Amino acid sequence: VLVTGASGYVALHCVQQLLAAGFTVRGTVRDKSNRKKDWPSPSTILIRAMDGCSFVLHVASPWPIVADESTVQTAVEGTMNVLRTAATTSSVKKVVITSSCVAVNDGHRSDSKVFDERWWTNLDNPRVENYARSKTMSELAAWKYWNTLDHNNRFALTVLNPTFIVGPLLSNVRHGSAIIVGRFMDYRTYLATPKVSVGIV
Repeated sequence: VLVTGASGYVALHCVQQLLAAGFTVRGTVRDKSNRKKDWPSPSTILIRAMDGCSFVLHVASPWPIVADESTVQTAVEGTMNVLRTAATTSSVKKVVITSSCVAVNDGHRSDSKVFDERWWTNLDNPRVENYARSKTMSELAAWKYWNTLDHNNRFALTVLNPTFIVGPLLSNVRHGSAIIVGRFMDYRTYLATPKVSVGIV
C-alpha cells in the first residue's frame, strides 16, 4: 500500500493501522531537512513509489491555517498526479482519496439539509474559502478523470469526506486540526470559546 504524505497527521494513523493489519507500506514524504522543498519531479517519484502497490491512499494535501489561491492549484495537481500515475501502473487496484466535508456542504444556505454524494460545495459563492475550493475542485477533477478511463481496465476509486478530525498525535509535529484545537485551549490565541457546532471524526 502506498500512502502519500505519510508523515502527516491522518496519514500516520493510516500507516499505523495498515502495518498492524499486516500490510507492507510505502510512503511519500517531504525532505526532512527542508519541509518546504518541493519534489523535483512528482511523476517520477510517484512512479517509483507506486510500482508494485495494489492500493494507494492519497492523504497528502495542503492544509494551511490561512489558505491562498496556490492551495487550490497544489491540491488539484497533487491529486491528478496520483491518479494519472495509478492509471499507468498495472498493479494498482484501488485508490482512496481523503477529501473533506467542505467539498460537499460549503456555500449553501444554512437551513437544515441532508447532504449525500449528489451534493457539491457551491463554488459560485464568494464566501467559500480557498481550502474548501481546493478540496471541491480536487474531487471534481478526480471523478472527471476517472470517468474517462476504460471501464473494463481501471482502478476502483473511493473518496472519503470526513468532518473535523481529532485524535492522538503520532509525531511531535502539530498539523492543521491539532493546531486549531490547541488554539482554542490556549487563552493567548482566543480569549473566549465561540458557540459552534461541528461534526467530529
